[in-house]
Amino acid sequence: MKQFICATAFACLVATGPALASTITYTASGTATGTIGTNFFAGDSYSITATGDTATAQLCQGPGPIPGCHIVLLSNMQIALGGLGTYTVTSPTVFFDNTNGGLIGFLEAGGPLNFFYYGVGAPAFSTYDAISSVGPLGFYALTQGIVPGNSGPVHTTGGLLTFAPGFAPATFQAVLTTSVVPEPAAWATMTLGFGLLGAAVRGRTSARRRAIAAA
Repeated sequence: MKQFICATAFACLVATGPALASTITYTASGTATGTIGTNFFAGDSYSITATGDTATAQLCQGPGPIPGCHIVLLSNMQIALGGLGTYTVTSPTVFFDNTNGGLIGFLEAGGPLNFFYYGVGAPAFSTYDAISSVGPLGFYALTQGIVPGNSGPVHTTGGLLTFAPGFAPATFQAVLTTSVVPEPAAWATMTLGFGLLGAAVRGRTSARRRAIAAA
């Protein structure tokens, strides 16, 4: 019986095959002018760091799917501005790339579409798939006002961030990190496996105690 419990426990643990979770981190940095809340910055350095799960990647949608255009939902985006501080974007955002136009960027999607940051000029953007590591790449950042009617301030923990219209050199990089994590169903199987192993260990301990008592 104990051998059966141990074998079953081992099978439960082996059956919890790992799942791969891939996180991608996008960074873009350069200099810009604008305001955040009531603070003004001029020609100051900025760095955008955003993370997302590659499993959320999908084709952009127009009247239908747009080949060569991809979006990835972002779980977190932070913007560091010169000596002002680091702020978290509080509205839903996505990273996008469009190989047709050779560009990448960030889009606020919590209401009307708001293209608040674009990048062009890097040849790699013409083949980028949005879910692979790339860079660092030099490119030109276009900020605010680049899409008339669909470009404006972005919501952050420091207030509304508004980039002044600009076209300046910048750097972009994407880093893919893959980790092994149990799937939800696997957790239950692992719990059962550990429970069965515990039962087997307790059974062996009790048997030893009885044998010692009998001696």
